[in-house]
Amino acid sequence: MVVGNIIILYSITTTIITVINIYNRDIPMDTRTTLARPYVRVDRIKMQELLRSRFKSNGGLSLATKLSANRIASNMFDKCLVHDKDGSSLALDDGSTIRCKVLIDASGLESRLIAKEDPQFARGSTKEYEMGYQIAYGFIAHVDKLGPYNKDAMTLFDYRTTHFEDSPDWLRDGKNRPTFMYAMPLGVNSDGSYRIFFEETSLVGKGKRRLSFDECKKRAYKRLGLYDINVLGVEEEEYCYIPMGGELPDLTQRVIAFGGAANMVHPSTGYHACRMLAASTDIAKVISNGIKSNTDPNTISCNTYKTLWSKQNRGQRDFQVYGGDFLLNQPVDTIRGFFDAFFALEIPVWGGFLAGWPGLPGNTNRAIIIIIIIIIIIIIT
Repeated sequence: MVVGNIIILYSITTTIITVINIYNRDIPMDTRTTLARPYVRVDRIKMQELLRSRFKSNGGLSLATKLSANRIASNMFDKCLVHDKDGSSLALDDGSTIRCKVLIDASGLESRLIAKEDPQFARGSTKEYEMGYQIAYGFIAHVDKLGPYNKDAMTLFDYRTTHFEDSPDWLRDGKNRPTFMYAMPLGVNSDGSYRIFFEETSLVGKGKRRLSFDECKKRAYKRLGLYDINVLGVEEEEYCYIPMGGELPDLTQRVIAFGGAANMVHPSTGYHACRMLAASTDIAKVISNGIKSNTDPNTISCNTYKTLWSKQNRGQRDFQVYGGDFLLNQPVDTIRGFFDAFFALEIPVWGGFLAGWPGLPGNTNRAIIIIIIIIIIIIIT
């Protein structure tokens, strides 16, 4: 079923490019790593429409209201949400009250309902996993030329900093707080201009190393200016804010967290969609079986969390958190060296780390992935 769920993404894909370029070095301009692997751009509107239609066709009911409750203690809320032995009562903002046996929160990592684990109980440590943040400014543009970007390739990383060399302050900041450019060509317009998706991204940062949307936007246009790429028009913009890392949900709570609320975002990369789809079948099966067998709500929640964050999944995520912590503290030269070595590995190895979830390609290589990446980090630092 994992494969079936991932195939869903292809039905809502706008673009598939089969070659990926990675530019890590400033000189020479054409120096790059090329990966003969496909890269897919998913239409988020089509994805939402597909999921909603499947939800509705299976008897799902949507309510145009919300639940205004905030957690104040373990399984306790300030208002509007009360648990009992048979289920939960929700008082919604429109004045209606509903009952449910199982409550799932998929509202994102900064949920008001979900409690996080105490690191002392989770792993015997007083040190809390801190949050990192991936910040990006993206836009679909019409441009007069593509500059160094190949019209037949997706540029996954452009970590070059030559566009900062006319300003010591820009260059210093660009090296200490690196960002990279995504560039995905989307075709040629009737007037001969190019349609392309650009995105300037801070992979992960926190505190003073966390960039703003405005800083990413300025860096994107400064990069295009170096390449003499003129933006003729912008179809749409996107502002990406992706919390990464942090503590897992408290596995003893009644409310079941899923997706971002369950900290399922990859702590090193920010990838999420495939991980969420891969996990959804197993989680749905546990909940469905519990409801059909009239299992009590606490046991259903417990069994769901055991499946979602098994010992294997927790151990794998701990290493991914380590990877994220490493990357967010590195200057651009170290990151370049890391990715040079990383993408020189065999595809199942680096692909397995980027996916990093049971059922996704390469995940069976997780033990060797951990060893190899630790060696890379030791060598380059």
